[in-house]
Amino acid sequence: MCGTIGTARQASADGHARHTAAADRTEPVNGTARQPASAARIPSLADPQGNDVTGRWPLRNYLELGALPSAVPCARLHTRQLLWEWQLTALSGTAELLVSELVTNAVQITQADARTDPVRLWLLADRARLLMLVWDACPLPPVRVSPDGEAENGRGLLLVETLSTRWDHFGHHSGGKVVWALCDTADTLTEPGTRR
Repeated sequence: MCGTIGTARQASADGHARHTAAADRTEPVNGTARQPASAARIPSLADPQGNDVTGRWPLRNYLELGALPSAVPCARLHTRQLLWEWQLTALSGTAELLVSELVTNAVQITQADARTDPVRLWLLADRARLLMLVWDACPLPPVRVSPDGEAENGRGLLLVETLSTRWDHFGHHSGGKVVWALCDTADTLTEPGTRR
């Protein structure tokens, strides 16, 4: 893998171990140094009433990646494997596309700003929904471009808007921004180009 993974296990009421985000620790990957505890904290996300909704998700995971082109396939594979482990494979097709777009945008803005900051991915789930959050160090909000038929870029946020149940962004308390997308089993792809 090409990132740092933070997970913790928490026993559920039925006795099965479940992954939760490691707010207090991260695991080293390939012998790399531990990340500071604050790096793995899940950013708070408020619902329209102002209530924090990130603490309500029983399944949580965190992945930190270098802002490199290889971050996108790493994030996509990580998402696929994690959803298999969480028994949410019905969400895999949609989730992989959404994660790819969100991480691609984060990598591109980080590289365009000539920053060396990482890109961070949080995956939060329950038995029917998946919340994907991607942090990058640039505080500028994502801008949806209206691409013409010849453009090679600019369709990413349109795809995110089309595939997700909801998406948005917010400024992070430590700087930068978080772009998030929500998908659920009612909105997932069954085959390429079709919806359930």
